Amino acid sequence: MQVPCDSFLFSAFFLALLRASAWLVASPPFANRSIPNRVKAGIAAGLALAAAPLIQPPPPFGSVAFINSAFLQIFVGLALGFMTQLLFNIFSAAGQLIDTFAGFSIAMFYDPMADVQSTIFGRMYALLATTLLFVSGGVNFMVRGFLRGFEAIPANGIQLDRFQDLLVGEISVFLVAAIEIAAPALIVLFITEMVLGILAKAAPSLNIFAIGFPLRVIVALVTVTMAVPLLLPSVSNIADQIVTNMGW
Repeated sequence: MQVPCDSFLFSAFFLALLRASAWLVASPPFANRSIPNRVKAGIAAGLALAAAPLIQPPPPFGSVAFINSAFLQIFVGLALGFMTQLLFNIFSAAGQLIDTFAGFSIAMFYDPMADVQSTIFGRMYALLATTLLFVSGGVNFMVRGFLRGFEAIPANGIQLDRFQDLLVGEISVFLVAAIEIAAPALIVLFITEMVLGILAKAAPSLNIFAIGFPLRVIVALVTVTMAVPLLLPSVSNIADQIVTNMGW
């Protein structure tokens, strides 16, 4: 029994599979050790099946143009994943800022899932952002944006100047958004530090270090608890920005 196979469709599927695999390797929340490699391979194959018809016309399989396009797809997938990771790490950076001001940065621990050193609030903000991303349906928008990227970034062409502009813009967005998300807790912690400084001058006999550390812990916990509802709009905005970047 012979199964007919369209060489051009197979070429398009293979190119889409390369881009999808590279994107999943670098893009959160899929770039996580808790997700088995078989599951990632299945997701990449599903994305490739949906994206293969969007690659028109694909180069002949095995040709020089096909090899060049294959390396291009890997680069584009990694680039899109890197920009997604840069935006998604805003929440972890915001939590680390709070940890630094609250004194929790001395209690860093190893995160086996992300393979990095993480702080308490940094890890908590990252987990909350991931949960809200799935609950709000942001992952679906990310997948749609990835599929739309095949129309904006064809298999045989790329605009490196546009990528450079996006990368510079993402770094500025990363810094500003991290400070904005952590701003409520940072402002309250800053006021707490001012009050402790005034007390140290007004009553030198007080042990400010013994009083200040537990006070900063309590203030940080209360402020972060009150600021958690503000994360949902931030996750939605970041998901929209990620989808926009998929179009390069």
